[in-house]
Amino acid sequence: MIATTIDYAQPIKVAMLLCKFFSPTFQNIILHFLQELDLMVSGSADLTTKIWSLSTGKVVKSIGEFSHLVVHLVIHNSSQHSLQNFKGKNILITMTKDFLTLFSWSEIGELSDAWNYQIPLNPSDCFVWKKIFFTPGMQLYGQKIAFVIQVAMFDTHTVGDADLVIADANTGTAK
Repeated sequence: MIATTIDYAQPIKVAMLLCKFFSPTFQNIILHFLQELDLMVSGSADLTTKIWSLSTGKVVKSIGEFSHLVVHLVIHNSSQHSLQNFKGKNILITMTKDFLTLFSWSEIGELSDAWNYQIPLNPSDCFVWKKIFFTPGMQLYGQKIAFVIQVAMFDTHTVGDADLVIADANTGTAK
């Protein structure tokens, strides 16, 4: 057994500040880092998703106006995913309470507000109920994306039910 001694009188360095990121509307909900591309992605309260350079701390691209706050996102470079329809492209999937939206690009200059597909997450026929319930979270795995869709149990009640959906991540369609 190896014994270690800790000198509690000395400060322990656990992290080093590399860069500060500032935006007047930087009320973040979610952050995701992709060191291989020198990028950080943020979903924020101003209904946009911002893509930042990790080395400079500057916004290199802003995508928005989303219908609601972006509460979850996934970003992968072209070698980190196995989606055939997006082979050789980086992907970004954003989640608001209304939609999952997939964007793809090869070079950051190609990325725009034009998305590849959107998946609706809430029933469109229940406007009062839709403002109450939302289940955040999604998982991209292999060729699939899993997420929860809220559904109304009854037209006259505010209680709901939820369905776990597994969709084809290449097309955004559920089978």
